[in-house]
Amino acid sequence: MKIVGEPTWNMMREEIRFCLQRDEERFYCAVSQIALNDYYRTEDTQEAAFMNFRAHTNTVVTLAMEQIDNGQVRNDGVYFVSSTLFGS
Repeated sequence: MKIVGEPTWNMMREEIRFCLQRDEERFYCAVSQIALNDYYRTEDTQEAAFMNFRAHTNTVVTLAMEQIDNGQVRNDGVYFVSSTLFGS
């Protein structure tokens, strides 16, 4: 599975959105600013969240893939990586 396009910021939900592609199928995913900044113990800013996302992309993608494989999709069609998942 690979990231398609550039991650974007969703201000309303304070999360980074990204798209994963497996074969021809695309999955829309997100990870919260809080999850990234709390887990990696950085300041709680959008900039720090993007820095953590870029530095730990493989971990975030792995957690998103678990959500996809388990069918854990939010009501808006997004596979969401929360703080809880980082601790598991």
